[in-house]
Amino acid sequence: MYRFSGKLEAIANIAVIVVAVLFGLVLIQKSFFPKRVVEPPMRLQPAAGTKLDLSGEDWSKQTKTLILALQTTCHFCNESAPFYKRIVDEARDKNIKLVAVLPSAVEESEAHLRQLGLGGIEVKSSHRWAGSTSAALRP
Repeated sequence: MYRFSGKLEAIANIAVIVVAVLFGLVLIQKSFFPKRVVEPPMRLQPAAGTKLDLSGEDWSKQTKTLILALQTTCHFCNESAPFYKRIVDEARDKNIKLVAVLPSAVEESEAHLRQLGLGGIEVKSSHRWAGSTSAALRP
């Protein structure tokens, strides 16, 4: 009986030591190696509800207008060029006016759209939303 209780006591002591060492390691890790917080990269998109500055646009001339809010450095915009091409073709067939709004200069934006195969769209520049951080536009 004494042999069994001696072994049980040794196992219990070893278990206490293991738990104490693990607790100490966790405490050291939390104290000296704090978890680094990785912030998501800033997204250059308009804030929800942002009104685009399209002054000088006469909305009464056209019954329907489709505004494409794009950005030259947005890889999603660039990869979606075939989709935009289909939209442009269908909008022209249905006599819908197209306006592309980009935060860069008009000449740069027109060249970029031509490179994507989306030439012939009226281009406007709106620097007003160039640095905001969210999504969705309401003209």
